Amino acid sequence: MTFIKALNQLDKLLDNHGQARRKLQDDFDKALQDSYKAEYPRRKFTASKSQENNAQEHDRILAEYSELARVMTEKQSKIEKTAREQLDKIAARSSLPVTKKMNRYASVSSSAYNTQGFGAHRYAKESAQQYLDKALAYGLQGEIRPVETDSGKDCTGHSYRTVDYQVWVTLSKAGCKLLRMKPGTGNLLDWAVTCWRRGTNPKVYNPFLPHDISEEACRIAMAQ
Repeated sequence: MTFIKALNQLDKLLDNHGQARRKLQDDFDKALQDSYKAEYPRRKFTASKSQENNAQEHDRILAEYSELARVMTEKQSKIEKTAREQLDKIAARSSLPVTKKMNRYASVSSSAYNTQGFGAHRYAKESAQQYLDKALAYGLQGEIRPVETDSGKDCTGHSYRTVDYQVWVTLSKAGCKLLRMKPGTGNLLDWAVTCWRRGTNPKVYNPFLPHDISEEACRIAMAQ
Protein backbone atom coordinates (compact mmCIF):
# COMPACT_ATOMS: atom_id res chain seq x y z
CA MET A 1 0.00 0.00 0.00
CA THR A 2 1.28 3.47 -0.87
CA PHE A 3 1.63 6.27 1.69
CA ILE A 4 -1.04 8.39 -0.01
CA LYS A 5 -3.54 5.52 -0.04
CA ALA A 6 -2.86 4.75 3.64
CA LEU A 7 -3.17 8.44 4.53
CA ASN A 8 -6.48 8.75 2.68
CA GLN A 9 -7.77 5.62 4.42
CA LEU A 10 -6.87 7.07 7.82
CA ASP A 11 -8.54 10.39 6.99
CA LYS A 12 -11.69 8.57 5.90
CA LEU A 13 -11.60 6.40 9.02
CA LEU A 14 -11.32 9.44 11.30
CA ASP A 15 -14.15 11.16 9.43
CA ASN A 16 -16.40 8.09 9.78
CA HIS A 17 -15.61 7.82 13.47
CA GLY A 18 -16.42 11.50 13.94
CA GLN A 19 -19.76 11.04 12.20
CA ALA A 20 -20.55 8.05 14.42
CA ARG A 21 -19.81 10.07 17.57
CA ARG A 22 -21.98 12.94 16.36
CA LYS A 23 -24.84 10.55 15.58
CA LEU A 24 -24.59 9.01 19.04
CA GLN A 25 -24.77 12.50 20.56
CA ASP A 26 -27.81 13.33 18.41
CA ASP A 27 -29.49 10.06 19.46
CA PHE A 28 -28.81 10.86 23.10
CA ASP A 29 -30.27 14.35 22.79
CA LYS A 30 -33.36 12.97 21.04
CA ALA A 31 -33.83 10.26 23.68
CA LEU A 32 -33.76 12.88 26.43
CA GLN A 33 -36.20 15.11 24.58
CA ASP A 34 -38.61 12.27 23.75
CA SER A 35 -38.60 11.10 27.37
CA TYR A 36 -39.19 14.60 28.67
CA LYS A 37 -41.99 15.33 26.17
CA ALA A 38 -43.71 12.05 27.05
CA GLU A 39 -43.84 13.18 30.68
CA TYR A 40 -44.39 16.91 30.08
CA PRO A 41 -45.90 17.31 26.57
CA ARG A 42 -46.69 21.02 26.98
CA ARG A 43 -43.40 22.14 28.44
CA LYS A 44 -40.41 23.38 26.50
CA PHE A 45 -37.51 20.96 26.65
CA THR A 46 -34.06 21.91 27.89
CA ALA A 47 -31.33 19.62 29.19
CA SER A 48 -31.34 21.36 32.57
CA LYS A 49 -35.12 20.95 32.93
CA SER A 50 -34.81 17.31 31.94
CA GLN A 51 -32.25 16.74 34.67
CA GLU A 52 -34.32 18.67 37.22
CA ASN A 53 -37.87 17.50 36.47
CA ASN A 54 -37.30 14.12 34.89
CA ALA A 55 -34.28 13.06 36.93
CA GLN A 56 -34.82 9.31 37.05
CA GLU A 57 -35.32 8.90 33.30
CA HIS A 58 -32.59 11.44 32.59
CA ASP A 59 -30.07 9.49 34.66
CA ARG A 60 -31.12 6.18 33.08
CA ILE A 61 -30.68 7.52 29.55
CA LEU A 62 -27.40 9.21 30.49
CA ALA A 63 -26.03 5.95 31.93
CA GLU A 64 -27.14 4.00 28.86
CA TYR A 65 -25.54 6.36 26.36
CA SER A 66 -22.41 6.87 28.48
CA GLU A 67 -21.80 3.13 28.25
CA LEU A 68 -22.43 3.17 24.51
CA ALA A 69 -19.98 6.06 24.16
CA ARG A 70 -17.36 4.23 26.25
CA VAL A 71 -17.60 1.10 24.13
CA MET A 72 -17.52 3.10 20.89
CA THR A 73 -14.52 5.18 21.99
CA GLU A 74 -12.61 2.08 23.08
CA LYS A 75 -13.30 0.31 19.80
CA GLN A 76 -12.47 3.37 17.68
CA SER A 77 -9.23 4.01 19.58
CA LYS A 78 -7.99 0.47 18.89
CA ILE A 79 -8.84 0.73 15.18
CA GLU A 80 -7.23 4.19 14.89
CA LYS A 81 -4.10 3.03 16.71
CA THR A 82 -3.70 0.13 14.29
CA ALA A 83 -4.23 2.42 11.29
CA ARG A 84 -1.70 4.99 12.59
CA GLU A 85 0.88 2.28 13.26
CA GLN A 86 0.43 0.99 9.72
CA LEU A 87 0.80 4.52 8.34
CA ASP A 88 3.98 5.05 10.39
CA LYS A 89 5.50 1.85 8.96
CA ILE A 90 4.62 2.86 5.41
CA ALA A 91 5.97 6.38 5.97
CA ALA A 92 9.26 5.01 7.30
CA ARG A 93 9.95 3.08 4.10
CA SER A 94 8.47 5.58 1.63
CA SER A 95 10.68 7.95 -0.33
CA LEU A 96 9.86 11.64 -0.49
CA PRO A 97 8.16 12.66 -3.78
CA VAL A 98 10.39 15.57 -4.83
CA THR A 99 8.79 18.11 -7.18
CA LYS A 100 9.96 21.22 -8.99
CA LYS A 101 7.01 23.17 -7.64
CA MET A 102 7.17 24.18 -3.99
CA ASN A 103 4.38 23.58 -1.49
CA ARG A 104 3.94 24.93 2.01
CA TYR A 105 5.33 22.47 4.51
CA ALA A 106 4.94 24.45 7.74
CA SER A 107 3.97 27.86 9.08
CA VAL A 108 4.91 29.54 12.35
CA SER A 109 3.18 32.72 13.51
CA SER A 110 5.00 35.34 15.54
CA SER A 111 1.86 35.52 17.71
CA ALA A 112 2.74 32.07 19.03
CA TYR A 113 5.71 33.63 20.82
CA ASN A 114 4.17 36.85 22.12
CA THR A 115 5.42 35.91 25.60
CA GLN A 116 8.93 36.64 24.31
CA GLY A 117 8.11 40.30 23.80
CA PHE A 118 10.30 41.92 21.17
CA GLY A 119 11.89 38.52 20.56
CA ALA A 120 8.65 37.01 19.23
CA HIS A 121 9.66 37.35 15.59
CA ARG A 122 13.13 35.95 16.24
CA TYR A 123 11.72 32.86 17.95
CA ALA A 124 9.07 32.33 15.26
CA LYS A 125 11.59 32.69 12.44
CA GLU A 126 14.01 30.32 14.16
CA SER A 127 11.21 27.79 14.65
CA ALA A 128 10.50 27.99 10.91
CA GLN A 129 14.22 27.59 10.25
CA GLN A 130 14.18 24.32 12.18
CA TYR A 131 11.49 23.01 9.84
CA LEU A 132 13.59 24.12 6.89
CA ASP A 133 16.71 22.50 8.37
CA LYS A 134 14.89 19.17 8.45
CA ALA A 135 13.84 19.50 4.81
CA LEU A 136 17.37 20.43 3.75
CA ALA A 137 18.76 17.45 5.68
CA TYR A 138 16.59 15.20 3.50
CA GLY A 139 18.10 16.72 0.37
CA LEU A 140 15.21 19.03 -0.48
CA GLN A 141 15.26 22.66 -1.54
CA GLY A 142 13.25 25.20 0.39
CA GLU A 143 12.84 28.71 1.67
CA ILE A 144 11.12 30.75 4.35
CA ARG A 145 8.51 33.23 3.15
CA PRO A 146 7.42 35.82 5.72
CA VAL A 147 3.78 36.85 5.25
CA GLU A 148 2.36 39.72 7.29
CA THR A 149 -1.08 38.76 8.57
CA ASP A 150 -1.91 41.65 10.89
CA SER A 151 -0.61 44.99 12.10
CA GLY A 152 -1.82 47.97 14.10
CA LYS A 153 -1.72 49.29 17.64
CA ASP A 154 -2.67 47.57 20.85
CA CYS A 155 -4.68 49.05 23.74
CA THR A 156 -1.55 50.74 25.11
CA GLY A 157 -0.83 52.48 21.83
CA HIS A 158 2.17 50.33 20.95
CA SER A 159 2.48 49.19 17.35
CA TYR A 160 2.44 45.49 16.61
CA ARG A 161 3.02 43.37 13.54
CA THR A 162 2.08 39.70 13.15
CA VAL A 163 3.94 37.60 10.62
CA ASP A 164 3.54 33.99 9.51
CA TYR A 165 6.93 32.51 8.66
CA GLN A 166 5.97 29.97 6.01
CA VAL A 167 8.29 27.13 5.03
CA TRP A 168 8.04 26.11 1.39
CA VAL A 169 9.82 23.02 0.06
CA THR A 170 10.10 21.03 -3.17
CA LEU A 171 7.50 18.41 -2.26
CA SER A 172 3.93 17.62 -3.20
CA LYS A 173 1.25 18.29 -0.59
CA ALA A 174 1.21 14.60 0.30
CA GLY A 175 5.00 14.69 0.43
CA CYS A 176 4.84 17.49 3.00
CA LYS A 177 2.66 15.29 5.19
CA LEU A 178 5.15 12.45 4.73
CA LEU A 179 8.08 14.68 5.71
CA ARG A 180 6.29 15.63 8.95
CA MET A 181 6.25 11.95 9.85
CA LYS A 182 9.93 11.42 9.08
CA PRO A 183 12.32 11.50 12.05
CA GLY A 184 14.67 14.40 12.61
CA THR A 185 18.31 13.95 11.68
CA GLY A 186 19.96 15.07 14.94
CA ASN A 187 19.77 14.29 18.64
CA LEU A 188 18.32 16.46 21.41
CA LEU A 189 21.66 17.91 22.48
CA ASP A 190 22.59 18.90 18.92
CA TRP A 191 19.24 20.61 18.52
CA ALA A 192 19.67 22.55 21.78
CA VAL A 193 23.19 23.62 20.79
CA THR A 194 21.85 24.95 17.47
CA CYS A 195 19.16 26.94 19.31
CA TRP A 196 21.73 28.61 21.57
CA ARG A 197 24.01 29.35 18.62
CA ARG A 198 21.17 31.14 16.89
CA GLY A 199 20.35 33.21 19.94
CA THR A 200 17.26 31.37 21.17
CA ASN A 201 16.63 29.50 24.39
CA PRO A 202 15.65 25.89 23.58
CA LYS A 203 13.46 25.71 26.69
CA VAL A 204 11.11 28.24 25.07
CA TYR A 205 10.41 25.63 22.39
CA ASN A 206 10.51 22.68 24.77
CA PRO A 207 9.75 23.62 28.40
CA PHE A 208 10.31 19.98 29.40
CA LEU A 209 13.88 19.91 28.09
CA PRO A 210 16.07 18.54 30.91
CA HIS A 211 18.01 21.33 32.58
CA ASP A 212 21.34 19.50 32.32
CA ILE A 213 20.97 19.16 28.53
CA SER A 214 20.11 22.84 28.19
CA GLU A 215 23.11 23.86 30.30
CA GLU A 216 25.49 21.53 28.45
CA ALA A 217 24.22 22.80 25.09
CA CYS A 218 24.71 26.40 26.18
CA ARG A 219 28.28 25.64 27.32
CA ILE A 220 29.09 23.96 23.99
CA ALA A 221 27.56 26.79 21.97
CA MET A 222 29.48 29.48 23.86
CA ALA A 223 32.76 27.59 23.57
CA GLN A 224 32.61 27.37 19.79
